Amino acid sequence: MSPNLRKIYLFHLFNTIAISVVANFLFLDRIFLRMGLNMQQFGFIKGFAYLLPMGLNLLVSPFVGKLNRDREIVGIGYLIRVFLPLSFFLIPGRINDKSAMAVAVMIILITVHVFPIIANNSIQMLVRYHVKQEVLGTHLSLITVVWTLPGFLLAIPLSKILDMHTAGTDQEFYRTMFLIMFFTALFEIFATIIIMRLPRHNPENHKNLRFRDIFQPFKNEGFRNLLRVIVVSGIISSMIGAFINPYLLNVQNMSMTLISVISAGVSLLSILALPFWGKLADHVGGKNIYGIAAAGLTIGILALLGKGSGFVLVYAFLSWQGSQGLFGSAIYSTQQFMIFTQSDESKRSVFFAASTFIFGLGWFLGSFFGGFLLEWLRNIRFFSNPMTSYRIYFFICSAVSISLVWLTRSLEDDSEKKSAKRMGIAMYRTARTLFGRIR
Repeated sequence: MSPNLRKIYLFHLFNTIAISVVANFLFLDRIFLRMGLNMQQFGFIKGFAYLLPMGLNLLVSPFVGKLNRDREIVGIGYLIRVFLPLSFFLIPGRINDKSAMAVAVMIILITVHVFPIIANNSIQMLVRYHVKQEVLGTHLSLITVVWTLPGFLLAIPLSKILDMHTAGTDQEFYRTMFLIMFFTALFEIFATIIIMRLPRHNPENHKNLRFRDIFQPFKNEGFRNLLRVIVVSGIISSMIGAFINPYLLNVQNMSMTLISVISAGVSLLSILALPFWGKLADHVGGKNIYGIAAAGLTIGILALLGKGSGFVLVYAFLSWQGSQGLFGSAIYSTQQFMIFTQSDESKRSVFFAASTFIFGLGWFLGSFFGGFLLEWLRNIRFFSNPMTSYRIYFFICSAVSISLVWLTRSLEDDSEKKSAKRMGIAMYRTARTLFGRIR
């Protein structure tokens, strides 16, 4: 590992500590529930909070690529990202109308997400510049582990602290949440110092980018097929991820500490799963993996139809939040791998931005209509039992996930097609090589 690549890993380590609370919807959802917001307002907030920043990211991507200021964009962007959420605490006591409160929360979230979404495009460029093609899948998966595991582990004691104050007054609850957010956000200062020590790379081929180039990813037939898969993946992720915490907190009656323990366990699973999928992608290509990952994701979502913590654990193991767990991590890492390998090198920043926007569009559709659907089900007297309305909702989510399995067949071949037997052999050999090294 080169010194510059080591800096990228260290940046992600300190960054995940800094965003462990301010970017963790388990904590944010607890704030929103404390404010008294309903599921339709949840969907409204989370849908627009991603769609608009991701659309803006696509529009400015040609100009950001020309700036050659990726280090500065990442460093400054994430500093704003971790400290701006503290403004949430200005809302309670000042705004009483729930609709106005939801709009205020949405405006803050939109502003908060503009900076890291644009910065994420720049960090992807830095990663691609410092990682060789032949080990791209491996390092992408390992960086993802570094960017998730410490934050989820830290969330356990912080959740325990917050659980101790949840039954207290609003003033006590908000003061505790503010202190947790503030002191974790301070770690972003170290992350910024590290990323600014990277040498400035010089992407000559990005100097010719023009605004009209934002349409290039949609004109590329192979990449357009990938975008179709990404938008459906975004719909599934948001239909589950935007509402899973209220379900676990209010319907399954789980504590934040228990949910954080499950999240940490899933993150530990990613230590094994992500490098496995990354190495497998390097050997057999992305398309051969995606169909398997989508099928596993569907099985995980179907587990939510059951009642009790055992079914929640099955869901967590297979497809936590739609992008973690055994098969959720495969969806995420394989998708990233295919974006890297199928994008036009001369316009890579635009291709990254296009994929981000399309995922944001899927996230908006899933959150907005998912929230409307879930609140509508909950208001039907026949489905007044919260468990019943959520079961129907999760069944619909699984149907959308099945469509993703079918859609993966349209992906462009990035390796020769392999039979089920050959894929099984490749998976076994990859696991044996990886786990043999660990042992």
